[in-house]
Formats: sequence, structure tokens, C-alpha cells
Amino acid sequence: MDWTIVDGSSWVRAIAYAEESEQIYVEFLDGHQHVYNDCSRELWEEFSAEGTSPGGFIHSTLNRHGHGSA
Repeated sequence: MDWTIVDGSSWVRAIAYAEESEQIYVEFLDGHQHVYNDCSRELWEEFSAEGTSPGGFIHSTLNRHGHGSA
């Protein structure tokens, strides 16, 4: 799994996607990691698209998926 550094976010340091398990991983600036379950490839592409606000997407979309500490 490859992590992508998020530039310019006041909340998120890096994001990653595990395609086989359909999980999105988020590392916050404080080093805490969270995993979001049942995330399709299409959802990952929306989340990781240039110009998407990671924090806004987490609040509006990812928090509706099962999630917890990674």
C-alpha cells in the first residue's frame, strides 16, 4: 500500500488505499491513523482527486462508512 502525501491540509498528512480490502487509510497531522471500510475504487478516486478537501470529504462521506483506528 502506497501512501500519498496531502499538501496544504490543516488536518490530514497522508492517505492510502488498500484495493483488496476496499479500505481507505488516513494519517492525521498528529500521527493518528484511521481506516474507513467498504470504500470502492470510485470512492477512493473521488477522495484522492486533486482539489478535494480531505477534511470535508471525511466529514461528508467517509464518516458514513465503518471506521476506526488503524
